[in-house]
Amino acid sequence: MWGTDETITRLGLVALIWGSWCVQHSLLNSEGPLRRTSLLRSKIGPYYRFLYNIIAVLTLILASKITPRGHEIAIVMWQGPLLAVQVVIWSAAIFVFWLTFRCLDWREFLGFHDMGIVPKKKGRATGQLITRGIYGVVRHPQFSAGLLMLWVRNLRDTDAVISVVLSAYLLIGAYIEERRLLRKFGEEYVHYRERVPAFVPARIPRLRELLRFDSRRRE
Repeated sequence: MWGTDETITRLGLVALIWGSWCVQHSLLNSEGPLRRTSLLRSKIGPYYRFLYNIIAVLTLILASKITPRGHEIAIVMWQGPLLAVQVVIWSAAIFVFWLTFRCLDWREFLGFHDMGIVPKKKGRATGQLITRGIYGVVRHPQFSAGLLMLWVRNLRDTDAVISVVLSAYLLIGAYIEERRLLRKFGEEYVHYRERVPAFVPARIPRLRELLRFDSRRRE
């Protein structure tokens, strides 16, 4: 049960494991403390983004493998008619991720551009703020989709703790990104933030608006 020492210990260990994953993922981010070192300017620099993603996936798998389970308490189970609702919500989240990567080049995200495997598209402007497509509906669509996926799933007590930790990480990440974009774009981002909500759309957009491709990107 919830109040037993064994359960409290197990859930505390779950929080520690996933909190540690969040910390190492944040510390290794090229926008974090590493930018103050010479590592990103060394020979490793062009390969760092790719290695960062590999490390993120491997450590994520490790965290999943070592997460203690057993005698878990079911909290939310998407069964029966609710299963159809879950499928719809997950489909929407995946669609949002896809829309995000229409603006944020997935090849650049994976580090292929830095390694020179795939050249950047000609005519793609850099260093400009994306305000169209899905970014004209919410400012952090990838985080919104991630939060949906974290909570619209079968939740046992272990999963709920993981969702709490990762949700906190996403919200903190969004806050840090906001500060970075404010420093970079100043008044332009202030006006954008006044018009567009962070996570939850203020209106139902038309599909044509969502599919509108913006060749500009955020860095």
